[in-house]
Amino acid sequence: MKGFSPVVMLISIFAAGFFMFAHQTHVEGSKEYMEITVNKGDSLWKIAEEYTKDHKSNWAFVDWVEKNNGIQAGAITPGQKLIIPIKAEKDR
Repeated sequence: MKGFSPVVMLISIFAAGFFMFAHQTHVEGSKEYMEITVNKGDSLWKIAEEYTKDHKSNWAFVDWVEKNNGIQAGAITPGQKLIIPIKAEKDR
């Protein structure tokens, strides 16, 4: 059991570094894209219908939002902030 602590410590340090890097990348990338807040009754499909218009297919939009916001199976909640693949306006 003595040799277990350094392994746990190494894994913990690696995980902390990974999450710090992932958060930093997400924040930097969000300057280019719009951030929205999920409202009650929203779904990713509904948000896609509102924002895609001539940009992407709804399927591609939903897939991008899930991948870039760490969402699984479209599970979103009211109040949640999402980065969407729509260019942010300069005055925002």
